[in-house]
Amino acid sequence: MPPLAATIVNAPPRRSPRHTGDGKARTAKASTPIRGAIAVLAALPLALTGCSPADSLPLDGAGADGTRVIRTSLGNPEGPLYPSDSGSLGQIILVKQVFAGLTRHTPDGGTVLDDAESIEPNDDFTRWDITIRDGRRFADGSPVTADSYIRAWNDAAYGPNLRLQRNYLEPIVGFDAMDGDEPATELSGLTRTGDLTFTVELTDPMSTFADVLASVAFKPLPDAAFDDPEGFGMRPIGNGPYRLADAPDAWRQGRDIDLVPNEEYRGDLVPDNAGLTFVFHRSADAAYADLRSGAIDILPGVPSTVPVAEHFPDTRSSGPGFGMRSLVIPVDQAGFTGEEGRLRRRALSLAIDRRLIVDRLYDGLAVPASGPAPEVTRDSGAPIPGAEVLGHDPERARELWRKADEIAEWEGPFPIHFPGTGEDRAWIEAVVAQIESTLGIDAVAKPLPTSAAFGELSRSGKYVGAARGSLQPALPLASQHLLPAFGTDGPLNRSGYSNAEVDALLAEAGRADDPRELHRRISGIILRDLPVIPLWSVDESVAWTADLDGVIVGWDGFPEYAKLR
Repeated sequence: MPPLAATIVNAPPRRSPRHTGDGKARTAKASTPIRGAIAVLAALPLALTGCSPADSLPLDGAGADGTRVIRTSLGNPEGPLYPSDSGSLGQIILVKQVFAGLTRHTPDGGTVLDDAESIEPNDDFTRWDITIRDGRRFADGSPVTADSYIRAWNDAAYGPNLRLQRNYLEPIVGFDAMDGDEPATELSGLTRTGDLTFTVELTDPMSTFADVLASVAFKPLPDAAFDDPEGFGMRPIGNGPYRLADAPDAWRQGRDIDLVPNEEYRGDLVPDNAGLTFVFHRSADAAYADLRSGAIDILPGVPSTVPVAEHFPDTRSSGPGFGMRSLVIPVDQAGFTGEEGRLRRRALSLAIDRRLIVDRLYDGLAVPASGPAPEVTRDSGAPIPGAEVLGHDPERARELWRKADEIAEWEGPFPIHFPGTGEDRAWIEAVVAQIESTLGIDAVAKPLPTSAAFGELSRSGKYVGAARGSLQPALPLASQHLLPAFGTDGPLNRSGYSNAEVDALLAEAGRADDPRELHRRISGIILRDLPVIPLWSVDESVAWTADLDGVIVGWDGFPEYAKLR
């Protein structure tokens, strides 16, 4: 089984241009695949700025002299800002402001070098030689060195630490030895070759390791982090464009957090503002009310239920979301094994009118699925074989269900489990009604009392019927959806699906210079077997006040915070 990996550098351009707040629109362009672009990546930050990294300035030259503090909304981080132990979206977004990495993703989902001066693979992508830019520093003035990365990665991989992002280190040689009764304390695949250079050995080829290095799991840490990791996470010292403000109450738990420009930062995202205040709203509706009143300046994740086009006609943006709604159906339950199960899952999929639900419930701000991965992670525009199963064909649905009944008569209800505390009820009930009316079976919406209870049920795979699926890849890469959700024993494989051909193709994709055609083949097999029924991706919408400039919205629906002014 290949490691959890990314196998493509770039995401496709957004379906619609992202507005920048100056009345213009910019359409993102896709980047070049990593194999042919290592040398380009090494020089790209210089080409973009026309100056040295140490002297780089933002596009408008404002630098850190901006006088405006930008107020925005975020979910409560619910934990310390310790990069490899970041589990919530709030933690991850804040960590990305406070910590830089070897690489970073551009707004279009491409990859450029950040702390790294160069990242060079060998011929089969199993060894990567990394050189760090000289002069990079943490906010306390200490230098960013090879040891800063090596010690952080060892800390993340060490089993007893139970870091939430630990699985990202799995591709590195020696990872397995860091578990067990007597775990190793260092990854044997990491070798320091100089103050600013080190080598990474991987267990399997991974053609886009440089892309995965943008994850928060791979951020560096200063020496201060290892004395008191938990305390460090509450007062983090990073190497990113921002740092925690000096005031003792800069982080007001459950309320907000103040960040200011990091004077030691030498990257290409020098803030154009005087700082950021992230307000932790309890609900999207409360955040939207604050945006309308001017209490905050910009809001990612605008609720789909509000008339944002009416309130913010010229200062809003929307594009395909990076999360996909789906129905997960355990493949080993009665009625859903073998050919019978394949027929029933196809029938269920064809019974659902995705376009109708998207238009009625999401006001068109969602995209019906065209494959098993969200549109934002699609790395090929070519149609996926078998994608017609994602259409609406009631007659064909009934025919397939009858064929399944010829193998074994259907018995009992078909429940769809979901967290009753979330925003899923309306679409779940719509899907239930369509299945009932088309197939004539007793479909039932089954809410669970808490998100925790639903999570436990979903992870167990021990339920009858289906469960709501909502996978949100952390990187703009198709493999970040396909491999964990459909690879045998994948960490997010909730259906119990196992297909040797899929596993082999996923492994081959990890070795490929350009895996797009392989991903297309993998997706076709998944649509044939349909262990998960893809439904749609909800658009990510952002809105901001009329006096805010410099808005550039990224592939993940969040702004480039450093450019806000």
